[in-house]
Amino acid sequence: MVIMLSFAVSAISMTVTKAVVFKPAREWIVDKSSWFGKLFTCPYCFSHWVAFVVVFIWKPELLDSGLWVLDMLMTAMIMVAIAAPVSFLIFTSIAAIVTPEEYDDDE
Repeated sequence: MVIMLSFAVSAISMTVTKAVVFKPAREWIVDKSSWFGKLFTCPYCFSHWVAFVVVFIWKPELLDSGLWVLDMLMTAMIMVAIAAPVSFLIFTSIAAIVTPEEYDDDE
């Protein structure tokens, strides 16, 4: 389950931070706050927050230390570690098959 959720984290973070359809929203956020602007233009940064939300909603049981907060935090970090190379593969694959006008690579 954690691997599937990690792929979802990767897809969501790449879509929100790089897809042209979200570019107006990203530009609006950048104008309002530099911190949130950086968050919404960096797939790796954004994937942490997506992973936290996914872990909060689905509560995957990857670890059992007896400290549920630590277990959830570590599960989210493991999901980000899986999502990061997946995001890299998605980004390089898209860059290889579409023209620069079709995706947002200027950030």
